[in-house]
Amino acid sequence: MLAQNQPEEAKEAIPDKRVLWKKLAEAFRDYDMAGIDRIIEQLQESKLTEQERDVLRRAERCGRDFDYEEGSSLLEAYCKE
Repeated sequence: MLAQNQPEEAKEAIPDKRVLWKKLAEAFRDYDMAGIDRIIEQLQESKLTEQERDVLRRAERCGRDFDYEEGSSLLEAYCKE
């Protein structure tokens, strides 16, 4: 019985995508490269729309290029939509 509940518990442990996007914006604002990498990885494991995949690709590029201001602006605008 416990084994049957584990997948459901695992699902509950995954943060809501909206929360992840906001945390990613915060990580860019805070210049937190480890946080950026971790949250991008979590979002990549999520089911994303085409628009979300595009924003994530652009955010990844900003992180890779250490362009925190551009990444922060991108995500702030996206989270307001």
